[in-house]
Amino acid sequence: MTEPWGPDYELADSLDVTTAEQHRALGNLTRSQILGLLNDRAATISQLATALGVLKGSTSYHLRLLEQAGLVRVVRTRKVRGVVERYYGRTARRFELDAPGAVPHPPGMLLRVAASAVDRAPPAKDTDPDLVTSSHAGLDPDRAHEFRRRLQELIEEFRAAGRPGRPQWGLVVGLYRTGAGSTAGEDAP
Repeated sequence: MTEPWGPDYELADSLDVTTAEQHRALGNLTRSQILGLLNDRAATISQLATALGVLKGSTSYHLRLLEQAGLVRVVRTRKVRGVVERYYGRTARRFELDAPGAVPHPPGMLLRVAASAVDRAPPAKDTDPDLVTSSHAGLDPDRAHEFRRRLQELIEEFRAAGRPGRPQWGLVVGLYRTGAGSTAGEDAP
Protein backbone atom coordinates (compact mmCIF):
# COMPACT_ATOMS: atom_id res chain seq x y z
CA MET A 1 0.00 0.00 0.00
CA THR A 2 1.46 3.38 -0.96
CA GLU A 3 1.48 6.33 1.42
CA PRO A 4 -0.82 9.23 0.44
CA TRP A 5 2.29 11.35 -0.17
CA GLY A 6 4.54 8.57 -1.45
CA PRO A 7 5.26 7.18 -4.90
CA ASP A 8 2.33 6.06 -7.06
CA TYR A 9 3.54 2.44 -7.06
CA GLU A 10 4.56 -0.23 -4.56
CA LEU A 11 8.19 -0.39 -3.48
CA ALA A 12 10.33 -1.66 -0.65
CA ASP A 13 11.33 0.64 2.20
CA SER A 14 15.05 -0.03 1.70
CA LEU A 15 17.45 -2.02 -0.43
CA ASP A 16 20.92 -3.08 0.69
CA VAL A 17 23.38 -2.02 -1.99
CA THR A 18 25.83 -4.93 -1.94
CA THR A 19 27.36 -5.26 -5.42
CA ALA A 20 29.95 -3.32 -7.35
CA GLU A 21 27.43 -3.00 -10.21
CA GLN A 22 24.96 -1.26 -7.87
CA HIS A 23 27.65 1.10 -6.57
CA ARG A 24 28.75 1.98 -10.11
CA ALA A 25 25.13 2.65 -11.06
CA LEU A 26 24.71 5.01 -8.10
CA GLY A 27 28.02 6.75 -8.74
CA ASN A 28 26.82 8.76 -11.73
CA LEU A 29 25.14 12.18 -11.60
CA THR A 30 22.55 11.48 -14.32
CA ARG A 31 21.52 8.19 -12.71
CA SER A 32 21.35 9.88 -9.32
CA GLN A 33 19.10 12.56 -10.82
CA ILE A 34 16.86 9.87 -12.36
CA LEU A 35 16.47 8.20 -8.97
CA GLY A 36 15.62 11.59 -7.47
CA LEU A 37 12.93 12.21 -10.09
CA LEU A 38 11.45 8.79 -9.35
CA ASN A 39 11.07 9.64 -5.63
CA ASP A 40 7.53 10.90 -6.11
CA ARG A 41 6.10 8.95 -9.02
CA ALA A 42 6.88 6.57 -11.84
CA ALA A 43 7.95 8.11 -15.15
CA THR A 44 8.57 7.17 -18.77
CA ILE A 45 11.84 7.59 -20.62
CA SER A 46 10.37 10.63 -22.42
CA GLN A 47 9.23 12.26 -19.17
CA LEU A 48 12.62 11.69 -17.55
CA ALA A 49 14.52 12.94 -20.62
CA THR A 50 12.46 16.14 -20.65
CA ALA A 51 12.96 16.72 -16.92
CA LEU A 52 16.72 16.14 -17.21
CA GLY A 53 17.13 18.07 -20.45
CA VAL A 54 18.92 15.15 -22.14
CA LEU A 55 18.22 12.93 -25.14
CA LYS A 56 15.87 9.96 -24.77
CA GLY A 57 18.66 7.62 -25.90
CA SER A 58 20.89 8.79 -23.05
CA THR A 59 18.05 8.44 -20.56
CA SER A 60 17.30 4.95 -21.86
CA TYR A 61 20.96 3.95 -21.43
CA HIS A 62 21.07 5.15 -17.81
CA LEU A 63 17.73 3.51 -16.99
CA ARG A 64 18.99 0.23 -18.43
CA LEU A 65 22.05 0.34 -16.14
CA LEU A 66 19.87 1.17 -13.12
CA GLU A 67 17.50 -1.66 -14.03
CA GLN A 68 20.35 -4.17 -14.46
CA ALA A 69 21.63 -3.15 -11.03
CA GLY A 70 18.19 -3.76 -9.50
CA LEU A 71 17.65 -0.11 -8.52
CA VAL A 72 14.69 0.61 -10.85
CA ARG A 73 12.07 -1.53 -12.54
CA VAL A 74 9.10 -1.19 -14.87
CA VAL A 75 6.16 -0.62 -12.52
CA ARG A 76 3.42 -0.40 -15.16
CA THR A 77 2.83 -0.12 -18.87
CA ARG A 78 0.32 1.74 -21.00
CA LYS A 79 -0.49 1.37 -24.69
CA VAL A 80 -0.44 4.70 -26.54
CA ARG A 81 -1.17 4.72 -30.31
CA GLY A 82 -0.01 1.12 -30.64
CA VAL A 83 3.22 1.68 -28.68
CA VAL A 84 3.76 0.31 -25.19
CA GLU A 85 4.90 3.04 -22.78
CA ARG A 86 6.92 1.76 -19.84
CA TYR A 87 6.77 3.56 -16.51
CA TYR A 88 9.88 3.14 -14.38
CA GLY A 89 10.04 3.35 -10.61
CA ARG A 90 12.61 2.82 -7.89
CA THR A 91 12.85 -0.58 -6.25
CA ALA A 92 13.19 1.02 -2.79
CA ARG A 93 12.61 4.34 -1.04
CA ARG A 94 16.24 4.38 0.09
CA PHE A 95 19.39 2.53 -0.81
CA GLU A 96 21.56 1.40 2.11
CA LEU A 97 25.23 1.62 1.14
CA ASP A 98 26.75 0.26 4.34
CA ALA A 99 24.90 -3.06 4.44
CA PRO A 100 26.71 -5.98 6.09
CA GLY A 101 28.67 -7.95 3.51
CA ALA A 102 28.41 -5.17 0.94
CA VAL A 103 31.14 -4.47 -1.55
CA PRO A 104 32.71 -1.22 -0.27
CA HIS A 105 31.78 1.73 -2.45
CA PRO A 106 34.63 3.78 -3.87
CA PRO A 107 35.74 6.41 -1.35
CA GLY A 108 34.18 9.75 -2.10
CA MET A 109 31.89 8.41 -4.85
CA LEU A 110 28.71 9.84 -3.34
CA LEU A 111 30.44 13.07 -2.38
CA ARG A 112 31.61 13.57 -5.98
CA VAL A 113 28.07 12.99 -7.27
CA ALA A 114 26.69 15.40 -4.66
CA ALA A 115 29.35 18.02 -5.43
CA SER A 116 28.46 17.85 -9.11
CA ALA A 117 24.76 18.25 -8.26
CA VAL A 118 25.52 21.26 -6.04
CA ASP A 119 27.58 22.85 -8.82
CA ARG A 120 24.68 22.43 -11.28
CA ALA A 121 21.93 23.55 -8.89
CA PRO A 122 20.29 26.93 -9.39
CA PRO A 123 21.26 29.53 -6.82
CA ALA A 124 19.02 29.68 -3.75
CA LYS A 125 16.54 32.55 -4.06
CA ASP A 126 14.85 32.24 -0.72
CA THR A 127 15.74 33.49 2.72
CA ASP A 128 17.22 30.14 3.73
CA PRO A 129 20.25 29.64 1.46
CA ASP A 130 22.07 26.37 0.96
CA LEU A 131 24.52 25.27 3.63
CA VAL A 132 27.66 23.66 2.29
CA THR A 133 30.61 23.40 4.64
CA SER A 134 33.49 21.21 5.68
CA SER A 135 35.01 20.88 9.11
CA HIS A 136 37.65 18.75 10.81
CA ALA A 137 38.06 17.89 14.50
CA GLY A 138 40.21 15.56 16.57
CA LEU A 139 37.85 13.01 18.15
CA ASP A 140 38.22 9.85 20.16
CA PRO A 141 36.44 6.79 18.68
CA ASP A 142 33.51 6.94 21.14
CA ARG A 143 32.81 10.58 20.31
CA ALA A 144 33.02 9.87 16.57
CA HIS A 145 30.54 6.99 17.06
CA GLU A 146 28.15 9.36 18.88
CA PHE A 147 28.32 11.89 16.03
CA ARG A 148 27.60 9.08 13.55
CA ARG A 149 24.53 8.00 15.54
CA ARG A 150 23.18 11.57 15.72
CA LEU A 151 23.79 12.16 12.03
CA GLN A 152 21.94 8.93 11.21
CA GLU A 153 18.94 10.19 13.22
CA LEU A 154 19.01 13.47 11.29
CA ILE A 155 19.16 11.58 7.99
CA GLU A 156 16.10 9.52 8.96
CA GLU A 157 14.20 12.68 9.96
CA PHE A 158 15.13 14.31 6.64
CA ARG A 159 13.93 11.28 4.64
CA ALA A 160 10.64 11.15 6.52
CA ALA A 161 9.97 14.86 5.92
CA GLY A 162 9.91 14.63 2.10
CA ARG A 163 6.64 15.24 0.25
CA PRO A 164 5.84 15.08 -3.49
CA GLY A 165 5.46 18.31 -5.37
CA ARG A 166 7.73 20.22 -3.03
CA PRO A 167 11.12 21.61 -4.07
CA GLN A 168 13.76 18.89 -3.94
CA TRP A 169 16.58 19.29 -1.43
CA GLY A 170 19.65 17.11 -1.05
CA LEU A 171 21.38 16.13 2.16
CA VAL A 172 24.91 14.77 2.01
CA VAL A 173 26.60 13.55 5.15
CA GLY A 174 30.14 12.29 5.39
CA LEU A 175 31.89 11.41 8.61
CA TYR A 176 35.32 10.10 7.71
CA ARG A 177 38.91 9.96 8.87
CA THR A 178 41.03 12.54 7.12
CA GLY A 179 44.38 10.85 7.58
CA ALA A 180 45.67 13.94 9.36
CA GLY A 181 46.93 13.63 12.91
CA SER A 182 48.23 10.66 14.80
CA THR A 183 47.09 7.11 14.13
CA ALA A 184 49.12 5.72 16.99
CA GLY A 185 47.29 5.69 20.29
CA GLU A 186 43.93 6.69 18.77
CA ASP A 187 42.17 5.62 21.92
CA ALA A 188 44.22 8.05 24.02
CA PRO A 189 42.38 11.12 25.32
